[in-house]
Amino acid sequence: MKTRVQKWGNSLALRIPKSFAAEAAVSACERSIQVHGGTGFTWEHPLHRFYKRALWLEGFGSRPSELRLEVADAVLGVPVSV
Repeated sequence: MKTRVQKWGNSLALRIPKSFAAEAAVSACERSIQVHGGTGFTWEHPLHRFYKRALWLEGFGSRPSELRLEVADAVLGVPVSV
């Protein structure tokens, strides 16, 4: 008999770093924009493109908070709601 974690398989292992990496990318871009001031968010600077990509990564598939809830559900075996 497989445990709840084994049933999720590799997809569970991928949800954990995706939730962390997506939030880290957005946070790093937001800090960089603050450091560069107004220049960091203009079309002349590549930082605006990095920020847009980071926001897309964060929203692609599931949001990081949803992924953490799914991991908690798989590990604890108790449905967790928002």
